[in-house]
Amino acid sequence: MTNTVNTAPNGRTFRLAWRIAMVMTFVTLCIAATQVNISNPRDQNRGLLGTTNEGEDLNAKINGLTSEQISQLRADELAQFITEPLDTVALRNLTTLEALAKKPHTEQLAAESATRTYRDPQNQVLAIHYLMQREKFDESLERLDGLLRARPQLSNNLFPILVSITENKKAASPITTLLMKDPPWRMGLLNFMIGRPGGTQQAYNLLTMLRTAKDPVRLEELRAILKKFTETKNYDAAYFVWLDFLSDAELQRVAHVFDGEFSLTPHNLFFDWTITPKKNSSIQISTRPSSPSDKALKIDFYGFAEHFAQVRQILKLGSGSYEFEFESYAKSYKSDGGLQWRVRCADSPVVIGQSEVIGENAVWRTYGFKVQVPEEDCRTQILDLESASKAKLDKRMVGQIYFDNFVATPTEL
Repeated sequence: MTNTVNTAPNGRTFRLAWRIAMVMTFVTLCIAATQVNISNPRDQNRGLLGTTNEGEDLNAKINGLTSEQISQLRADELAQFITEPLDTVALRNLTTLEALAKKPHTEQLAAESATRTYRDPQNQVLAIHYLMQREKFDESLERLDGLLRARPQLSNNLFPILVSITENKKAASPITTLLMKDPPWRMGLLNFMIGRPGGTQQAYNLLTMLRTAKDPVRLEELRAILKKFTETKNYDAAYFVWLDFLSDAELQRVAHVFDGEFSLTPHNLFFDWTITPKKNSSIQISTRPSSPSDKALKIDFYGFAEHFAQVRQILKLGSGSYEFEFESYAKSYKSDGGLQWRVRCADSPVVIGQSEVIGENAVWRTYGFKVQVPEEDCRTQILDLESASKAKLDKRMVGQIYFDNFVATPTEL
């Protein structure tokens, strides 16, 4: 299998990427600052930055300002601030205008403004920008954490700043320390990363960094990464990441069919037993009847009348012939259509192997079926337990059925 997860860039490339990230971060900060809807009242006659314009309209107007207009607005806002030192709108606008004019004392003003107005996101993001330039990541992250907790609606404006911080090796320790505290926005940051081009790789790197710091992986975080890879049909990368985060006990269960003895709790991570709940049924790993020390997959049906396809596992079989075997036992199970295990290529609806129909059987019975994996276009397969019949009346099921000891063995043609 080809490892599709990229290695880290060299030092020169990394420094260049960091400078580019800093420039992009400043642009993001300016955009975020102008898109924030502040609840403080504004005087309609105090110039452009004192109006109620928001979003793209305000961005366009700011981008169109001449140096003379910026100077006049600065003078107006300074006069207002001298008149009313508690006017946070004047303080915010003055700080923004100083940044636009690239004045040498802007950094100091931004820091003082942010200290005086902790509730004002615009002043905070400007202060964060200068803190990041000085690589003061602890203070930057403290302010970002506060903003994300107080103003979660600003997440999409603030997450790009966090992403840029995670890309700096010097920030690894403070960002890891913060994320290990499990802030309420942690999952949101990961989802934001995954939603960006190339972001799934960044999300994987982030989880790897946390694991190195002995932080237990959150299953929902790992599941989100695997889901993105499988949705984009990058099954090799998904399989690599899944294997990389398995525990020692789970690694011992890796085979052509993972954990065929149903000894582990399913985590619904695609390459293990992935179970989708459905009404009028219950699916769980339970004690095997007549063998309290053993476990099996147990399914209960309570007047179930829909198509069943709730148990699945993605397989990584090489081309060739395989013999699949499993055991089944039914207790008061009744269905005209029954159930059937089927194997398909991941990107094709064509069945390449299936069991006989499983109906009512009062004792444990071994079933077997053959699977032929083609040489091309079938590097990944899907194993499903499904309703055997397409007829609506045949899909009705009641009772209880068990499955255990699932194995797949390569065979010669």
